[in-house]
Amino acid sequence: MSHAHAQANVNCIDCHENGIEDKIQETVWYVTDDFDDPPYKRAFPNEMCTKCHSDIDAIVAKTDFGEANPHNSHLGDLVCSDCHKMHNQSHAKCADCHNFEFLQNLPADWDKEAKKTK
Repeated sequence: MSHAHAQANVNCIDCHENGIEDKIQETVWYVTDDFDDPPYKRAFPNEMCTKCHSDIDAIVAKTDFGEANPHNSHLGDLVCSDCHKMHNQSHAKCADCHNFEFLQNLPADWDKEAKKTK
């Protein structure tokens, strides 16, 4: 998704509103080439996404595929990042249990395979 956001002229700082301490630390990591690649996973609330993607009803309507709607899940309230990954491959959580037809129509860079759980 970071690529899709970059193509839409959305810069990192548009979402990551770090304070001065964070900016200094990130600069030190960058200059010393001492950073995680990909970055370590941080938890972000849905509010980070809904700053721009604010019309949730429109998102739900757009993703109503008849057989299922990933944005109106029987799993209850999911966090956007449960499926949408910024710096890693996005994963359709529905695919862990279901083989809905719409899953095959997701962009090619999405992971549509069931995750193995113990």
